[in-house]
Amino acid sequence: MSPDAMTISVSYLFISYILKLLYEKDKKINLKNKILLIIMSIVISLCKIVYLPLAGLILLLPKEKYNSRKEQIITCVLVIGIAIITNLYWLVFCSNYLVEYKEGSPLLQLTDLLNHPFEFMQKLFFTISMYAKSYLEGLFGYGVGADLHIVLYGLLPIIMFIMFLFLTIADKKLKNIFTTYQKVITALIVLAISGLIFTSIYIQWTPVNSDVILGVQGRYFLPIIPLISILIANSLKIKSEYDENKITKILRNNNFNNICICYFNSNNK
Repeated sequence: MSPDAMTISVSYLFISYILKLLYEKDKKINLKNKILLIIMSIVISLCKIVYLPLAGLILLLPKEKYNSRKEQIITCVLVIGIAIITNLYWLVFCSNYLVEYKEGSPLLQLTDLLNHPFEFMQKLFFTISMYAKSYLEGLFGYGVGADLHIVLYGLLPIIMFIMFLFLTIADKKLKNIFTTYQKVITALIVLAISGLIFTSIYIQWTPVNSDVILGVQGRYFLPIIPLISILIANSLKIKSEYDENKITKILRNNNFNNICICYFNSNNK
């Protein structure tokens, strides 16, 4: 029942759709594409404000995808602008219904942040250095549920993390797919979302005068994992000899034909 399920799903859908439009050859963006992008950006903005910067992925689409430069500017303004306006309207509408954390004081925390921005940055970096390991474990499945009702052994998140890095580095389809401009835009979006996650938790959930930002969980970074994967693959100059054809051949030689058949069927081969 967690709203994170909807947030993560729509974020992945939006990222995938942007990449689909980006790499469809000789195809312009039509009205249907624009409407779908606007709808998805609105849903993301209504789920959680911290993921609003994902709407900025529209900037990845080059001018060749539009009929004119004017159309490109209007589309970007609509996708980003409507998402921002919708989110602001929603915040104003539901501000009287939001539950305030009993140990926190959003007004005091916001005032403190604005008056002492450098102290906030110090708390931010201190928090990351203190809890980076728990964020990584939470991101790759250490605990399930808002209150970590199901806690898995620490070995599983490590295995998942290694698999994530391996597949990111080994997947040749991710190599050199972004230009420098696109990597900068993607990196800025990742940093903006990460910063908003810590800032929102600091304002809404962290007790006053706390030395660290309390309440951040690894699962909050799941919506930007695909972007991080692409950035890693496009930044690291690591060559991999991994080949899916070699792997399936090894499986065949070891009499695992049924597994190979399932693998091929899942890829419509």
